[in-house]
Amino acid sequence: MSGALSFDLKAETEALRAKYLEQLESGCPCPRLQFEFASLLICSPNVKDLKDSADLLTELLEIGFCRSDCLFQLALVYLKLGHYSLAKRRVEALLRMGLGVQEPRNLSALSLHSLILDRAAYDGVSGSLILGLIAGGVLPSGSPPQQVRWRSLDRGPHR
Repeated sequence: MSGALSFDLKAETEALRAKYLEQLESGCPCPRLQFEFASLLICSPNVKDLKDSADLLTELLEIGFCRSDCLFQLALVYLKLGHYSLAKRRVEALLRMGLGVQEPRNLSALSLHSLILDRAAYDGVSGSLILGLIAGGVLPSGSPPQQVRWRSLDRGPHR
């Protein structure tokens, strides 16, 4: 791809991880570097990286570093992990911070809030449907999948 920026997530993550660990060992980690590292970990498909990101961002939130940015990133990582109630709590805390309605950060937070609610509702409906099918005996709960026999709608009820 000529002219396009290429980005190697793994290499970038390892480079930032090395810088972060070096600063951590020296006893004075830079909060900005910790934030950048945590934000990069959110891009990872690895669940361990996502959990590490949440831990790093929570530490930063506790010391008051860039509170709105940390809340937004925490909402993202919790959304990606499927922890919708935690994601919702973080983005609602961000919305309560009193940013102006027309500020770009607040518009992003409103969009994220809407996405969290949509994903939670979708996953809730999907989960309820699957549980209902298992409880109704249509889907097996612990045994290997079996062929499901559906009754024909035009023949009436089974006798």
